[in-house]
Amino acid sequence: MDEDRDTCLAVDGQHAALHFVDDDCLDATRRKVRSGDLGLAASLVGRYDHWLGVLFGVCHGRERTQRCRPVSAGTHRVRERKTLNMLSVGTVVIGVGDLHRALAFWAQALGYVPKRAVTPDDDFMILVPAKGEGAHLALDVSESPVQLYPRVHLDLYAGDAADQVAEVERLVSLGATRVEWDRYPDHADFVVMADTEGNRFCVVDTSG
Repeated sequence: MDEDRDTCLAVDGQHAALHFVDDDCLDATRRKVRSGDLGLAASLVGRYDHWLGVLFGVCHGRERTQRCRPVSAGTHRVRERKTLNMLSVGTVVIGVGDLHRALAFWAQALGYVPKRAVTPDDDFMILVPAKGEGAHLALDVSESPVQLYPRVHLDLYAGDAADQVAEVERLVSLGATRVEWDRYPDHADFVVMADTEGNRFCVVDTSG
């Protein structure tokens, strides 16, 4: 085991266990964490899962469970926290006027399905790929006006130019419309469209 600088806390990395020498050591470690000490105690709270924070007495909000009861000195096993090297896009949220109309359109457009059962009273729903993985699309009832020149929009990828034409026609049959876009560059590889709620998006020819 590698002991901390106060020989108060021993860490067994092989067995993912912490050992507090006595109750005074445990209390001292709690005080370090609560006071914002950036030494070993605080770094351990960042390294191990929230159970260790609960062990140290950092119990608030939804973490108030039976695990927040006082603990005694001794060995306590913890799980090392799984961390991501970088954030990833999980869900794109789109404001809509009619949730159920938008759900029907986007589910068919992307081959997505609602994440849970849809009810008549819903004003928010997440769509997920019916098969495989992919970014989620959330639809949220909103009273804000549609942006004619939105700063954020979806790019839907087609194959070549023929695929793009076919996809545009398919989307129109589902309720989308082609937008009379006045900002097309020469030889544009994208077609600007609007969904059933007026939200702009593009269908892109990715063969270039």
